[in-house]
Amino acid sequence: SEEVIYQRYIKRYPAEWGGKAQKGTASSVFFYNTMFMWPMLTFGYENFLMLCLDPEFDRIIEEFAEINRRVFRAFARLPVNFAICHDDIVLTNGPVCSPEWMRKFIFPRYEEFWGILKAAGKEVIFMVDGCVDAFVDDVMACGARGIISEPFTDYKAIAKRYKDCFIAGEG
Repeated sequence: SEEVIYQRYIKRYPAEWGGKAQKGTASSVFFYNTMFMWPMLTFGYENFLMLCLDPEFDRIIEEFAEINRRVFRAFARLPVNFAICHDDIVLTNGPVCSPEWMRKFIFPRYEEFWGILKAAGKEVIFMVDGCVDAFVDDVMACGARGIISEPFTDYKAIAKRYKDCFIAGEG
């Protein structure tokens, strides 16, 4: 439940903060399974790639999304300034799944989940392995403040397109 998730995480923060992020600090929470990783880790890489094209996948991905709604509502209550959200949506040479598939199944949920955090005053940093160039605009449009990735990503291009964004990587 959302409350169980919240209780597990709140223990990591000083009680004297009173449930609020402290000004001048960079307190954060990290979530590995933002959306794409859940089915991949559950079913395995090859099974996931076969299953994600099945019409039944709509129902399956929605079940994972419901779990994440609870997670992100709990995170919105934490005394943090940032949420680092991880999903390996790309490989070193680019996307795992097509942009069309991502825009149907993944990015709308990022926008929903990150909207929950942003409404609570938290910034979102997206973490991904590989070259995220193909999806930078989508990720930023969903509400990310910045991206952490590997040296395969063109950070100079991101910095030119997004003023005052957070970028980290380059190995």
